[in-house]
Amino acid sequence: MCSARSAPPDPASKRLNLREVARGIRYRLTGSRFEQIFTYYRRARQVFPKRYQNMLRLRLPDHP
Repeated sequence: MCSARSAPPDPASKRLNLREVARGIRYRLTGSRFEQIFTYYRRARQVFPKRYQNMLRLRLPDHP
């Protein structure tokens, strides 16, 4: 459990407070780095259809 949620934000902190901006955090487990990048690509394309290509570059994974 995280106690930061119940504690009031420290006004002297330089941390960015996104409590009023973010509604939640969604995540998805992936099996590889390539799947992470591809999942991010597909989601960015859904949410930002006009600018998703500028947000990322699809790179091939390193070969062992």
